[in-house]
Amino acid sequence: MKQYIFFILFASLLQIVTSFAMAKTYTGRLEKKSNRYYITTNKIQYELHFSTSSLEKTIKKLKTNDYLSVEADLVPHPNKNRISKIKIYEINYVGLGDLVGLWLDPNGVCYFFSSFTKVQIFYPNQRIGCNYKSLSRLNQLNPAMYNYFINPNNDHSWNLLLANDDEQFFGELEDLYSDSAKRLTIYSAVNGDLLLEYILRKVPQ
Repeated sequence: MKQYIFFILFASLLQIVTSFAMAKTYTGRLEKKSNRYYITTNKIQYELHFSTSSLEKTIKKLKTNDYLSVEADLVPHPNKNRISKIKIYEINYVGLGDLVGLWLDPNGVCYFFSSFTKVQIFYPNQRIGCNYKSLSRLNQLNPAMYNYFINPNNDHSWNLLLANDDEQFFGELEDLYSDSAKRLTIYSAVNGDLLLEYILRKVPQ
């Protein structure tokens, strides 16, 4: 299982830095309405179509305002006043809107997902807590900073790649019983050893 996850994440990382010969990368926030899916990039809205049913199934897991990076072909509409379509061939990575924010693990470690691709990890202290009022002073704690990428796995979990200039990890992020609880599992990218498995709980604003 660990080797499979590592292979998927490695392949996904290659897809982020290389594109298909015929396709173009489209990125933007997702919108769902009337059983149709749209992405807005550079203030232009495109309707999403899919080359496979599995891609459509993955998009259905996402919510409005989640982020999406895909490889797709433009399918222009004959009427220039109508919304153009793109046909998706591959998902590079996704960004989960409900993940952005502060999360706390059972050991008191705080995870600040500041965007769809950046996270800071730190131990709070008496002066700087795991709360939104403390974020302006977060640099005083010298938090560990990582880039992260999320890719589809199955109906209830996501593959995760976590990296900075010094180290790299891979793992899984599992949706639990509510948007405010997720199971985080992290493995070593060197030997695949399990490093941690915690339930994260979102810090209310």
